[in-house]
Amino acid sequence: MERVMCSATHLVLLTLWASAHGTRKFGPGVELVANAQSKFGMDMFQALTIHDNSSNIFFSPTSISTALALVYAGSGGKTAQQMAAVLHFESGERRDFMHGHRRYLRRITGRSKEGVTVKIANNLYVSLSRPVMPKYVRFAKNMFGADVSSVDFGGSPAAAADLINTRVRNDTEGNIDNLVEEDALDEGTVFVVVNAVYFKGSWLLKFNESDTAPGQFHAADGPRSVDMMTATKLFPTASLPGLDARALMLPYQGEELGMLILLPNELNGIYELEALVDHATLVTARAHLSARVEVHVQLPKFNMEAEIDLSVILKEMGVTDLFDPSRADLSGITGETGMAISKAVHKAFVNVNEEGTEAAAATAFACCFRSAPPIVPPFIVDRPFIFAIMDLQLDSVLFMGRVMSLGSARPSEAPPQ
Repeated sequence: MERVMCSATHLVLLTLWASAHGTRKFGPGVELVANAQSKFGMDMFQALTIHDNSSNIFFSPTSISTALALVYAGSGGKTAQQMAAVLHFESGERRDFMHGHRRYLRRITGRSKEGVTVKIANNLYVSLSRPVMPKYVRFAKNMFGADVSSVDFGGSPAAAADLINTRVRNDTEGNIDNLVEEDALDEGTVFVVVNAVYFKGSWLLKFNESDTAPGQFHAADGPRSVDMMTATKLFPTASLPGLDARALMLPYQGEELGMLILLPNELNGIYELEALVDHATLVTARAHLSARVEVHVQLPKFNMEAEIDLSVILKEMGVTDLFDPSRADLSGITGETGMAISKAVHKAFVNVNEEGTEAAAATAFACCFRSAPPIVPPFIVDRPFIFAIMDLQLDSVLFMGRVMSLGSARPSEAPPQ
């Protein structure tokens, strides 16, 4: 089974009138950034569930927090304080946080190998007429590996949007398009920050297409018909009584990345479960996963596209000055005050199907031999659930989602025409 995910985030800046060290195991600052990004992602997940309690959710904490960190690097005063709080690090860690990003991004993209592709691209587009501070440009290149381009936002906004969208489309293998609208750019645009994340992975233990059969998904709005993939194989699983849920890990080839599924025990238990999900919950769920045991798994095929207005969500999370021209301090980027982020958009795409490569490697999970293996109940994903795509060494979250509804209404449940 192969999973394809990508996301892109962009932040646009207009003029006033427009609206502790990580361990040496991973290098200094890497775990600091990994933990901060995951905590930020869980906070955003909570904000998104409160904002919308009925729709599917999908986003990349890595993409959004990286774009924010790139802006944070040029912020000051209360603007920087608010961003630091949301990004989960103390002001005294600022240097480690910045340097850790470079190492973290290299480590994550270093997961690419046979069966797995991870790409992260940072791009900074600066105005020809109002260039940003040279020091900031150098920092963006050195710390975030950003490609920097000078653009005529006012003279040709259509060409500028096309340049940005073409690069995003290329960075995400054609899965994210039209991230930036032409009408979001004009002579007042000073810079645009874009981060794109692309992931494509093959399951370590694949789902055979011949075993996929019609099934039922108990969505909040009624039963839905789905294509249910099926496999009975050795997977790490756990019972989580404190969450009234179960967990399943589906590792990708290479066993450095995996998808963690949190499934409520009750058909309508998603709301209670999501209210309890945070960074500590994911780490605890990972810690409780068993050695591989044979379990019957049914998982629906699905794909989702999502677009998030980050300005709304980030304000609810406490980042308010960044979007207020009278309060924002981005002088480290522009060399002046009176400028704020006018638009912040995140797009994400995920596709799940049976394609993938089966491998024999089984070194990541210690096999615990018993005289009588435990009987593990089937793991049937037939109700709303939460999933996270994680780096299994850093416990960092690249992508996260909530699935509330899939497929089509069952014939007997379809509304009258």
